[in-house]
Amino acid sequence: MIISSLEKTTKAIIFNPLILLPMLIAVIVARVSTNLTSFVIERPLAEMLIYYETFMTSDFFFIVLNRYSFEIAIMLISMFIVLFIAVLGFIALVHFAKGEGIFDAINKSYSNFGKSLSLTFFALLVLFLSFISLAIIQLIFNFLYSILPESINGILAIVILPIILLVIFSIYLTKLGFILPAIDGNNIREAVKASWEFTNDKFINAFLYMIIVLIISAIIIIVLTTIGVLLDMSFIFELISDIIGMTFFGLSISYYYFNK
Repeated sequence: MIISSLEKTTKAIIFNPLILLPMLIAVIVARVSTNLTSFVIERPLAEMLIYYETFMTSDFFFIVLNRYSFEIAIMLISMFIVLFIAVLGFIALVHFAKGEGIFDAINKSYSNFGKSLSLTFFALLVLFLSFISLAIIQLIFNFLYSILPESINGILAIVILPIILLVIFSIYLTKLGFILPAIDGNNIREAVKASWEFTNDKFINAFLYMIIVLIISAIIIIVLTTIGVLLDMSFIFELISDIIGMTFFGLSISYYYFNK
């Protein structure tokens, strides 16, 4: 199943380059949004650097929220728009993996944007809960560091903490990683359940597959970005690398899911 899914993905990208269109749209929107956001947060970043000591010795989060509420709002809106367009693109890839033509797949994705909207909110919720989980784990380990001997603290920091983070990462990645293909024909709750149940009897295989896909996607991005630097065409090749890398990831997990 792993080899078959990767083979289908590779052939689709090589012999049907129009499949790159959904992620082309997503990447362009992301670049435009990033440039606009960078312009907005230029002043806050400059002030934080100039008045670093003042920020660090005061109620940092309160000051940032109070002083830069407009900039934060722009950043959050920009993040939501980029994520929403990316989800639309990924769902188009899901329809393509089911055998539909690329233009029909894009049309279905954009015409039924309600699922993409709910999936975007869910992704933001998962991201928020992930940060909360990491913060709680950090607090627990900081407390343990303060009451345990240094010899044990070393084991906690080098062995126990990485293992806990790896377990949490593998659960998040594997159990929720197939929500994108599972959303087709389901609402968000049903998609989460379907993704969870899909990996019940093959958790290790699914986890390894996700890692393989992420590594290949990263290699694609690194290689193409490096070529762009060598040819002095960094911007163009960065766009191409993001488009192909994201397309490869979306198609790969879709083919794997539908091969069940």
